[in-house]
Amino acid sequence: MTACSNNSSEMDSLKRENKELKAQIAELEKKAQQEETSDFSDSDLESKQEEQNKVYGLNETWTVDGLWSLTFTSVTQTEERNQYSDKTPAQVIYLNYDYENIGYQNDLQDLFIGSTSFQIIDSAGEIAETYPLTSTTYPQQIPVGAKCVGAQECIALNNASGNIKIIVSLYDNNYTEHTATFELPVQ
Repeated sequence: MTACSNNSSEMDSLKRENKELKAQIAELEKKAQQEETSDFSDSDLESKQEEQNKVYGLNETWTVDGLWSLTFTSVTQTEERNQYSDKTPAQVIYLNYDYENIGYQNDLQDLFIGSTSFQIIDSAGEIAETYPLTSTTYPQQIPVGAKCVGAQECIALNNASGNIKIIVSLYDNNYTEHTATFELPVQ
């Protein structure tokens, strides 16, 4: 009988210890959650939400703190067409923009902001695509501290538009997506 009562008291002791450990774990999880939410005040969260909802215009700069900034400086229409292209756009435009590498570093390449980072939407809601015309300044990979000024992309619109929308999507060093919306007049 001694062996049975010994096992029973050991079992009770283990149950108490297990219960205490679960309580400690719950307390630590609660503390960790409080620390996570206290890192951002309500005003910080509101500020981030406002930044995500903000629509930028011509010559307005979108800055992602410590990483990069981007400014569209003009959207101009051109009558020029590529005689070798099968595309027959209603309108061809040049997007001109500047960007700066404030602190973006990546093992694969320096900061590059080009048409692959843009979704361009015409006034009828259709997605536009690049068009093969010669640009004066192509976007380039730039290291921290450098700027690319006057980058240019040529875009084909299916519908003639007085305004376009550009949704820019870029990923930071931690593969977190950052997006911004620009609404720009076509000149």
